Amino acid sequence: LSLSAAAAAAAKPQPLSEEAPPGYGDKLEVDGKVLHPSLLNKDVASAEYAVRGELYLKAEELRRQGKEIIFTNVGNPHALGQPPISFFREVISLVAAGS
Repeated sequence: LSLSAAAAAAAKPQPLSEEAPPGYGDKLEVDGKVLHPSLLNKDVASAEYAVRGELYLKAEELRRQGKEIIFTNVGNPHALGQPPISFFREVISLVAAGS
């Protein structure tokens, strides 16, 4: 195969396997749902994202002491003066509306 033919072959969607990958149990769907909670990998299901961690608690303590704290890891970036991200909306508009 030429390089472009190999790339085209690799880009083709592959059919779904009839077997679940290791760590995912025996089934690929429950009640017709592939993202059923019982099908999630145990590590994915137990993952947590805690915004209120040690760093946040320290920042709150400093804020209560009168220090100015700028929370840049959570919330709305527009509140910090960043311009809105319009590129994705523009692309979707062009694709949806055509010419």
